Amino acid sequence: MKIKADVVLNVRKQKAWSQEELAIASGLNLRTIQRIESEASASLQSKKALASALDLDVHDLDYQETRMRPTWQYRVIEIKDRAALQSELTNAGGDGWELVSATAMFNTMMTSVVYTLFLKRPVS
Repeated sequence: MKIKADVVLNVRKQKAWSQEELAIASGLNLRTIQRIESEASASLQSKKALASALDLDVHDLDYQETRMRPTWQYRVIEIKDRAALQSELTNAGGDGWELVSATAMFNTMMTSVVYTLFLKRPVS
């Protein structure tokens, strides 16, 4: 599981311990300590051993994943009238939409065209 390796490293340094001294205090292998500090990953048993050795609550090492906020909104417009393309783009642009791509597709009988506009704008 992911853990806060920076907390382990900072508390270890506050105690002026080497990785080897932390390994001895926690009962973990030196290589395990090195891996935890570099990869921020540990088993529940290792996490408990570290918390105990460093005088921390086990939850102090819990890693909280931050969710990325969406940065773009997307919109798709289908138009059958070619003459309406420019006015549709102008209206969308006025609302902050930016054209990403446009396609023109014929139906199977090749008798009509559907124009598809793919737009995006920043999320506010």
